[in-house]
Amino acid sequence: MLDSSVINNQIESDKPSLQIRLILRFSLSWFIFTAIFEYLEIITKSEEKDLLEGELVLKINKTRDM
Repeated sequence: MLDSSVINNQIESDKPSLQIRLILRFSLSWFIFTAIFEYLEIITKSEEKDLLEGELVLKINKTRDM
């Protein structure tokens, strides 16, 4: 009986540390997710800009050829 109360006390004493680790793990995951999302958004904007510049160059070349 004594063993189970010792285990129960250990579990109760570990709850704050478990909560802190859970919060830190969630925060780190959220930080990584937002960093990747922003990186992908920057790449997409860069690709869109390159496409628009390419279309503009094509239009300029077409008007010169006419």
